[in-house]
Amino acid sequence: MKKRSWERGIFTGPVLLALLLPYLSSALSAGTEKDAASGAKLLLRIRPSSDAPILCALPAGTSPVLLPGDHFLWAEVLLPETVSVWVPQSGIRKDGVLASGTPVRTGPGAFYLLAGRAKGGEKVRLFEKSPGGFWRKVRPLKPFLSCWCLRSELAANTANKGKNVSGEPGGGRLFEERAVVEGILFLLPEKERKKGVSCFALVLFAGKSHYVRTYLQGEESALARWKGRCVKITGKRFWNEGLFRPVLAVEKIEPGWEDV
Repeated sequence: MKKRSWERGIFTGPVLLALLLPYLSSALSAGTEKDAASGAKLLLRIRPSSDAPILCALPAGTSPVLLPGDHFLWAEVLLPETVSVWVPQSGIRKDGVLASGTPVRTGPGAFYLLAGRAKGGEKVRLFEKSPGGFWRKVRPLKPFLSCWCLRSELAANTANKGKNVSGEPGGGRLFEERAVVEGILFLLPEKERKKGVSCFALVLFAGKSHYVRTYLQGEESALARWKGRCVKITGKRFWNEGLFRPVLAVEKIEPGWEDV
């Protein structure tokens, strides 16, 4: 049996991309949905339903701006301006204002969860660009994206109202569970690396683009031995505040898919 290299693997090519399109979006965005089954204090969703994808998880003590509404179980709130999102570079005008209809996503690519669309005129602060420069990480100067959370969770946070909402990693683990995850072990470019996690990550490839499935924590030298290979990693998976993908604390690495 011969191991399949990722250069020739099933993660590349237009055929795979066409096959993945119907469900790759949920695979990349629902990591938060699946991983946030328990432990996070305030989960913001794109619709008022427990089945709706999770947009982000806010730490305990945060109180986003509440919008008027009479829904019994769910509250509509504004996504805090301290939470980073991504927009196409083409949707940003020279004055840092978003064009009408610009898609706002949780990551740099159409496979990431759609958080909403700009109505036009929203001013944003600009951060780094994605590889290739097609997407830009931004933060709105004023909240404009609405999302939903349970009223019971929102009420539980009121007592500690005023705590800073961090949109960057480093705030600690919000929840944790054991998991087994497969993917290509990839060395992230310098500008894509995050504080508190390894420079390696598990990714999916679509053509020449890569999409982070989960960040990793582990011994760098041990991870480097598996660089570029499809692997299956067992460990503790958790959500780190400010990261839009989960983190996997590595316990065991073994080969992933193989050619028959």
